[in-house]
Amino acid sequence: MGLIDANLLQALVGALGWTLVHFLWQGCAIAFAYWLICAFSKEQSAYLRYWSGLTAYFISAACLLFTFKSYYRPPAEFSLEPIAAGPSNAFLVLSGNWPDIWPALHGGVEPVLPLLVVLWLIGVAWMSVRTFCDWVGTRRLLGSGTLDIDDSLDAAVSRLSEQLGVSQTVRVIQSSVARVPMVVGFLRPVILLPVSSIAGLPREQLEMVLAHELGHIKRFDFLFNLFQVLLETLLFFHPAIAWMGRRIRHEREMCCDDLV
Repeated sequence: MGLIDANLLQALVGALGWTLVHFLWQGCAIAFAYWLICAFSKEQSAYLRYWSGLTAYFISAACLLFTFKSYYRPPAEFSLEPIAAGPSNAFLVLSGNWPDIWPALHGGVEPVLPLLVVLWLIGVAWMSVRTFCDWVGTRRLLGSGTLDIDDSLDAAVSRLSEQLGVSQTVRVIQSSVARVPMVVGFLRPVILLPVSSIAGLPREQLEMVLAHELGHIKRFDFLFNLFQVLLETLLFFHPAIAWMGRRIRHEREMCCDDLV
């Protein structure tokens, strides 16, 4: 039983380690393709760049799964003999490696894979804790320093929701803590408006701010952002993923502005 467990652990660590190694170049290739799309679509709608960015993220997730599957061998097929051959020929072609240099590359990287996986797990745990703390801090905004909006503004929210086709019931509250307008929650979304926004903006601009936040709800941006956060937690080490994430969030805001 212990041998089987050891074999399973070795198989998982090996497959996961090579998945992380290969994503170093895969992520750069995906980010370069997205950069080209952004560079040649400056005059186009933000929708193209936004959905292209999300597609790049989905492709990144697919690359992770494909690479892991290419390297993982079930314990029944696992041997304690040194691995002399790399993954399938199809993957060698996709990765740009030639069979004559693969054994040397494989032998040089293989010994450090366990350390690489341990460091990756530590990084994922740290990013997960940060994300959880950010979520808790955001939820706390709903319970401190909040006031109800007046009836006329509440009626404006209902009118804008109907115009934008938002079927969910949306609550809007004032916040003396929040610094920028934001949407909190998905099933029962709440729009937080800083008190300074209500006091300092003309009514027309205030309604535009509300329409912008309602646009996030209409487009289900919460779910897409959740996917982003999950992938960015797993791939925290890759600067190309961080760059694409910032660009996608910027284009998301531009999409809501276009909707307004």
